[in-house]
Amino acid sequence: MIQVYEFIEDVKSGKLVSNKYIKLAVKRFEDDLKRKDLHFDTDSAQAALDILGLLKHTKGAYKGQPFGIQSWQAFFIANLYGWKKNGKRRFRKVYAQIARKNGKSELAAAIGLMEMFFSPEADKTPEVYSAATKRDQAKIVFEAACSMAKQLAEDSPAFKKLADIFKHHIEKKDGGIFRALASDSNSLDGLSPSCAIIDEMHAHKDSSLLKVLETGQGSRSNPLLLIITTSGFSIGGACHKYYQVVCNILENKIQDDATFGMIFQLDEEDIDGAVNNPDVWVKANPCIGRTPNWEYMKSMALSAKNEGATAMTEFLCKNLNQWVSSQSVWINDEDWMCEEMSAKIEEDLKGEICYAGLDLASVQDTTALVLYFPKYNLVKPFFWLPEDRVGIRAVDGVPYLDWLKEDTGLMTTPGNATDYNFIKKKIIQFNDVYDLKLVYYDRYNSSQAVIDLLEEGVPMEPMSQGYLAFNRPMKEIEKMVADKQLVHEGNPMMRWQMGNVVLKTDEYGNIKPNKGASSEKIDGVVAMAMAIGACLQDNYKNIGSKSIYEDRGFRDI
Repeated sequence: MIQVYEFIEDVKSGKLVSNKYIKLAVKRFEDDLKRKDLHFDTDSAQAALDILGLLKHTKGAYKGQPFGIQSWQAFFIANLYGWKKNGKRRFRKVYAQIARKNGKSELAAAIGLMEMFFSPEADKTPEVYSAATKRDQAKIVFEAACSMAKQLAEDSPAFKKLADIFKHHIEKKDGGIFRALASDSNSLDGLSPSCAIIDEMHAHKDSSLLKVLETGQGSRSNPLLLIITTSGFSIGGACHKYYQVVCNILENKIQDDATFGMIFQLDEEDIDGAVNNPDVWVKANPCIGRTPNWEYMKSMALSAKNEGATAMTEFLCKNLNQWVSSQSVWINDEDWMCEEMSAKIEEDLKGEICYAGLDLASVQDTTALVLYFPKYNLVKPFFWLPEDRVGIRAVDGVPYLDWLKEDTGLMTTPGNATDYNFIKKKIIQFNDVYDLKLVYYDRYNSSQAVIDLLEEGVPMEPMSQGYLAFNRPMKEIEKMVADKQLVHEGNPMMRWQMGNVVLKTDEYGNIKPNKGASSEKIDGVVAMAMAIGACLQDNYKNIGSKSIYEDRGFRDI
């Protein structure tokens, strides 16, 4: 236990450079020692550390060497096995977020073996599963556990009598199994996991696998659900949402005595310039210097600086453990959600000049309309989705049901197909309330609704969806974001869609929005670019007359 208390003192004193969530985890530990309804069992914690010390590394430069417990690992293990409530395991759900190459899979494998052979559930036919989206990923932890078990069997005749180790599973001779499990497996029902290890949860499209394993633990008296992951590219996805829950627990915003978390990442003030500041890398890489080594980290940083946005995003996400919006971020989430842009516009907009972009989707998908008020640089999005599709899309891990209750501009139309009449009526209403100068729409998906709107006197023009049409408004958006001038009032649906945007560039350097490999939506972003494009085009046509840009000047892109 000496290492545990050294870790605590090093974090508190600043000797170990740590982020706020590690400091809060330490504070929580010390505060909980004062509680009378909880008990920290030093003997159980030390026994777990002793068992971990018997295991050996399975790969890389340290293969075959004793585990060599790092201080943060000692603190982690002590929390898992030391804390008791009413005589049983306190922490049943554990979340560890740590950067690549810090030995998370090896640690998870070791915990799986301890749960299989040495935990309170070991006498009750344990079921231990290493679970991931794909079997190959799930096998990483399982195969590490197999290697550790074989080495331990060679060193310990007593353990050899307990375990049978096969290629695809490990058996406890008096009952119990440890195997890999993928979310695309046909054998998820009927499981009763005593321990479930979910590896790289950031890659999960939704929380269905987690829920299947968690509900399967209902008959267990001391279950453990371990989520161990790096950060990912899906802000608003299942893993990111659970990460936020753990942050709230550590910040004492919500109470949950059964959940423990350690989050290794940069502090917010470290992010800008982090690629050039190795002093803060330890916050995301507690094993740095051992694994990953400094040469590796410096080479990754150099690649990030030399190879452009995609490499930089990869470095921030995987090596510095920051959540980022997309593998090829157009505008990163921190810039998009800056305080000025998230501020609410309280002025009455009635009669104000505005422009609109209309991205009409197929009848079973979302349609987006974005209004742009140049006086305030304000974008206001509106979305429509068929009522019968909302639940289906929510199952995909996209919180449409929540967004319907929030001020996101999301509306439904009855049935399983979008009724364009609802959209038409809304645009006519906007035309009456505001000084609507021009609506750009995509000719490809135009419908009778567009013809009807033209007959109602709404100023509508088709906009090409090519590079030349999008280049000017997209670069205008970039400039406004960089200057903290664009206002979107923190709309969560628009934020999510911004995270799905990947830029496409032609041979001349012109850009347009694209979803890349993502199947998720960017229609609000497309409509925003169209609305600002309409404004730019109208200003260009009237450059000789009084212009909305007279006060700030026309932006030449």
